[in-house]
Amino acid sequence: MPVSSYLIENGRIVHTKMTDPWTVEETLDVISQQNFPGQAHSHNMYLLIDLSESRQYPANVLRLRDTPALSPVKRWQARTIIVSSDLRVQGLFEVFERMRGIRPEYVTTFDEGLTMLRAVIAAEDAAS
Repeated sequence: MPVSSYLIENGRIVHTKMTDPWTVEETLDVISQQNFPGQAHSHNMYLLIDLSESRQYPANVLRLRDTPALSPVKRWQARTIIVSSDLRVQGLFEVFERMRGIRPEYVTTFDEGLTMLRAVIAAEDAAS
């Protein structure tokens, strides 16, 4: 399946992965089916969006701005990490930033993003 979204790290990270060929409609459908349990939790949730295996983008990719996960940051959504070495992806999310107020961070590998978020979660847990 070109688009998948699931919880990892004990439900603290929503990992969404897109691989070619993916469509905006499929992405919106998969993400809309994802239950964001952090809304009912006291801890932060994190988004890890992995586009590292995607080389082509649908012509209507700007429709992704309609995705609830990419709406202005919710109380429970602490950070968004984008995995991609493609400068087009960063440009795309800069458009989303202007349109929707998200401010993602960029990494080039899934492991780098996961390591970053694990450190944030560990620090958060240690402080509580």
